Amino acid sequence: MYLDNAFPRYNIFNKELILPNKVDQRFISSCILRIINNKTRSKDKLRLLQIIKKIEENSGESVILGCTDLPLLISQKDTSSRIIDSCKILEESTVSILKQNINF
Repeated sequence: MYLDNAFPRYNIFNKELILPNKVDQRFISSCILRIINNKTRSKDKLRLLQIIKKIEENSGESVILGCTDLPLLISQKDTSSRIIDSCKILEESTVSILKQNINF
């Protein structure tokens, strides 16, 4: 689900967010549901890579995999676009917080 007004805080980084078009957004949502239900199709990955390519062609510098399920299908090795993996960020942040609380 994409909310057009959910991203204004990124303006503090002087970055413009390029969202997939509505058709691609619906596909991504459907694809996420298929990942969750372990029913992905081979064409799902190809279509996601096409969407990433469109963003790249629209001057996108990076692609945020904002759903933690998407890295199960797409990884950095699949594309030349810089992938920002929300699952990896969550993992690293959790470890960092735990280390601070445990005083490693």
